[in-house]
Amino acid sequence: MKWLKRNEWYLVLAVALLAFVFGLAGLNQFLVAAGQDASWLDLVYFTTRLFTLSYDLQGEVTPYVTSVPELLQVARFLAPATSIYAASKGFLLVAACQVNIWRLRHWQGHAVVCGAGKRGRQVALALRAEGRQVVVIERVGEAETLAELRATGVRVIIGSATDPAHQAQARLQEAGMVVAATSSEEFNLEVALAAIRRDGTGSMEILVHASRQFAGLFEQQPPFDRIRQGVHARFFDHDVSAARLLLQEFATDLATELARKPRPPRLLLAGNGSLLPELLGAAVTQCHYAFAGVPRLEVATADGEVLRRRFPILHPQLGQVAEVNLIELTSADLAHLELASLPGGADFDLVFVVCRDDVDTLNLARRLAQQGTGTACRTVACLRSSTNLMRLLAIKQPIPGVEIRDLVELGCRADVLLHGELDREARAIHEGYVQTQTTAGATEATNPALVVWENLPESLRQANRAQADHIPVKLRALTVSRSPEIIEALAEAEHRRWIAEKILAGWRHAERRDNARQLHPSLKPYSQLSEPEKQKDRDTVLGVMERI
Repeated sequence: MKWLKRNEWYLVLAVALLAFVFGLAGLNQFLVAAGQDASWLDLVYFTTRLFTLSYDLQGEVTPYVTSVPELLQVARFLAPATSIYAASKGFLLVAACQVNIWRLRHWQGHAVVCGAGKRGRQVALALRAEGRQVVVIERVGEAETLAELRATGVRVIIGSATDPAHQAQARLQEAGMVVAATSSEEFNLEVALAAIRRDGTGSMEILVHASRQFAGLFEQQPPFDRIRQGVHARFFDHDVSAARLLLQEFATDLATELARKPRPPRLLLAGNGSLLPELLGAAVTQCHYAFAGVPRLEVATADGEVLRRRFPILHPQLGQVAEVNLIELTSADLAHLELASLPGGADFDLVFVVCRDDVDTLNLARRLAQQGTGTACRTVACLRSSTNLMRLLAIKQPIPGVEIRDLVELGCRADVLLHGELDREARAIHEGYVQTQTTAGATEATNPALVVWENLPESLRQANRAQADHIPVKLRALTVSRSPEIIEALAEAEHRRWIAEKILAGWRHAERRDNARQLHPSLKPYSQLSEPEKQKDRDTVLGVMERI
């Protein structure tokens, strides 16, 4: 049934062509039997008229009262049948579109999702699960996910999300949330800018899917740099969100063990594709523990050039926060990776596997899980799977020792993407910082960061989010001990985390701070900081301890 649905119009076209061929042959046989002659152009003309229920031949009043060839009889049925079916289908589609528009005419504060791919589907279903009214604009009318979305009550508009007519149908400017989640970053940005030019007065949240590199070009410019008149526009990348959530889920568990038995954590990242640099960035920023030293990260990939382009592997301060060993392999060698051949052997705390193809990911994860990396090691397969594949994997765990995670589901989780869970933590951190600095006598004139969250530049909001991401690690360590020694060790780990965050943002060390050139004097080891600078890190740890 699904195959018929997907190929419906191909079948109609095939039947129409068959009717046309039968009509040509049947008319020719009929005229020959009647002793008449006609050119091929005449035959084509009169065959075409079969599709409009016109059967007469020029010069004949009732041409078919005598014996009619079987081919012509079949064509007389098939040709008008395809015409009637196509016309009826078109009428129903137009009628459904008009009914859809009529139902939307009074909607306000609803959600508009542009794109019904994996990301758009996940976001739309998450919104519907919370009872939100949702409109999806999708360019391809036969997208597989549309039937599933309609079944949940999502209104679907077929067309381009950048077309003002389709935006008006979706009541884009009256929406409370707009999610641009197509595969084109420029397309998504255009949708966001159209949503901002609105006539409504209510609040609106605009989420634009784009890579970290694309977002970096625009996030310091309006409308993304500030929250203005209730409009909060921001970029999101489900790869970035998925990477940080994967590290938060799996790497946080190491905090307790390493606080009791200090040693550097060791992780393996294997695979290829765009997620690998994001996973490496998340590991470099989040895997900082009390007493543990810098994390040791092995990266086995067939995409070394992609990784170097998206991750600052040659940054002069990188060694202060992580030991990164890049192992470049061919695709064939990666598929047959032997852990024992890696520097340091096969003993890892965590192994993450992510390839462009889900089958390659599962095969490599199974191979690595079978190589005896130690009982404490966890192997995680990161999939960009289809819905059907994830349903199959949920029914039966196919690979012993391998934990499977859906990157799209993780990266588009409602609690993080839609509700700003991370932003709530980040806002609380910023408000605490403002209060502390104001009490110490600082003012907005001496410290431009002492502004309300809505007016805080996106780069500083992101810095607060990065700090919030590390809170679970600190909490785990503080459950082991709250001694001055562990507080100092966590303060040092916090400083390394801060340096890692700055490195990923492109900052470098210099004796004088220069925000425009991204230079900072504190990008140096914790032992070289002044006491006031160390105290800032201790205060961060003490602030987390108050939560216990």
